[in-house]
Amino acid sequence: MNGPSKGGFTNLPIELLKTERGAYAFDARKVFFLELSPTAFDILRLLREKPLTLQQICRALPQHRRVDLRRAHRAILEMRADDLLVAGPFRRLQRHPTSELRQFLREKVAGITILITTQCNLACSYCIYGGQYELHPKLAQRPMSWRTLRATLDFLERHSRKSEQLTLNFFGGEPLLAFPLIERGVRYMKSLVRDSGRRVVVTVTSNGTVLNPRILEFLLEHDVHLQFSIDGGKDSHDLNRIFKVDGRGSHAVILRNLQTIHDWNPDYFRNNMWLKGVLASDSDRDADEAFFNHPLIRKLIERHHYVMVEVEPHYDLEDDSEYFARLERLARRLLEPENVKSEPELLAGLSVKERALYYHSFAEFFEVQAVNEVHFSGCDATPFRKGCVPGYQEGAVHANGDVSICLKASRGANFVIGNV
Repeated sequence: MNGPSKGGFTNLPIELLKTERGAYAFDARKVFFLELSPTAFDILRLLREKPLTLQQICRALPQHRRVDLRRAHRAILEMRADDLLVAGPFRRLQRHPTSELRQFLREKVAGITILITTQCNLACSYCIYGGQYELHPKLAQRPMSWRTLRATLDFLERHSRKSEQLTLNFFGGEPLLAFPLIERGVRYMKSLVRDSGRRVVVTVTSNGTVLNPRILEFLLEHDVHLQFSIDGGKDSHDLNRIFKVDGRGSHAVILRNLQTIHDWNPDYFRNNMWLKGVLASDSDRDADEAFFNHPLIRKLIERHHYVMVEVEPHYDLEDDSEYFARLERLARRLLEPENVKSEPELLAGLSVKERALYYHSFAEFFEVQAVNEVHFSGCDATPFRKGCVPGYQEGAVHANGDVSICLKASRGANFVIGNV
């Protein structure tokens, strides 16, 4: 076969990606990634735009050997026989135009994440800044200088003059270790925009171990949105989130601080307090259930102010082996019930954490597949649009003043776009 079969590759619904580790195609119709040889990547780059015979491909890609082109072309046709890389009615949605991006970055920046300090009093086993993640640098254990923070806030004020609301997201390390700097920065930012009508919203993402009366007064005065990290019951939490100085768990300290905030101002606790838990490992079911039924925790769960997230992946089979083992254990649990007719029946016997893992894995995958198949079959535009647009209206400033397009995109020249 010299060319693609009937239907061709016209308007092939794929995106092509190259990384340091290889070349890939994302099949938007099937929600599937395919690893490619360099030769297949170049062939698909052509076929995505228009149908070509193998002879035409060979003429268009003289840098590749003909034997490699034939082999790669045959592999592409075999993928298509498996219902991948199939052409169909498709229109690639336009990205945000460069002019619009420039306008937003000049005058409509909506907020900024500030790594106010890289110091932390905990040594969490799964911390992305703990040194075990290739893509993230280990924390340097130093605070941001006032000069850098002031330059950050001046930058935000200059580039947000057409935004009605600005958000200061204080991150770390443990940001409340640098509380005097946060307090000074918030008062300075509000003084900069006082006559402009712009509103300043403040958020702090904390490990929950640092609190005192001065911090409490500041939280209330500035209506700060505060997030603590707590993973569930004491045993599962203290397994991973320990103090550096002596290795003891932090669970009791965080619960005590939550109680202090609630006693100080119940309305603030109910409206501004958030919790985040990490699904790091299997844990004692009874201990977790007791935690999730704790009166303080129950208040936040009922307001949907408690979220659970997965451990940051290493994108390596060996390093992520515990995650896959937990998925297998969950799958076996899901296969146990008989005569199940609905999702609520299926999940009835699962713990809070097992349900969270289900929603972060199997349910998410099946939902994407179902939505694509049922609601978008035959549409002329891909339904997949990236919800997070790094650098579009927000960015991150690190303790040394480097500006990156995203809090997590902190290493490498492709992500650092300047310095305040």
